[in-house]
Amino acid sequence: MIKTFLKGLFPFAFIFFINNLNTQTGAWTLEFSWWNLWLVVSYLVFFPLLYGQSWQHVDRSVDKGKQISRSRPNAEQESLRLGSNYGNTGHFGFARIGDADGKENAVKRWGINLVIRLFLVLAGPLVWGYLWLKQQRKK
Repeated sequence: MIKTFLKGLFPFAFIFFINNLNTQTGAWTLEFSWWNLWLVVSYLVFFPLLYGQSWQHVDRSVDKGKQISRSRPNAEQESLRLGSNYGNTGHFGFARIGDADGKENAVKRWGINLVIRLFLVLAGPLVWGYLWLKQQRKK
């Protein structure tokens, strides 16, 4: 549980700092606002509830054992000669041809993780509400 809070600490602090920065004076001032309350509640209550579920969903969406069938053995080299940047990797342009073997770049994985954490800190109550409504419709 503490590790989850630590993973969300940087996105929370970053958003909180930007929100409380006074651009006219260039000073950081802490003041009560509904947006600050939203961020604190989202980070303390909803982020730990949703973070683990989000990574389970991301991990399930990737076919880790599935290999790409190649009808032509040198398709990557031919496409590069023709000026293509991305191969038929199934990632819709997010993976370079060299990543088609299923190994993810560490920087890409870190970036995806950061974006998910930022989104969950910003929109945690909305995501939880959506998932709750979806669960209620199934009943």
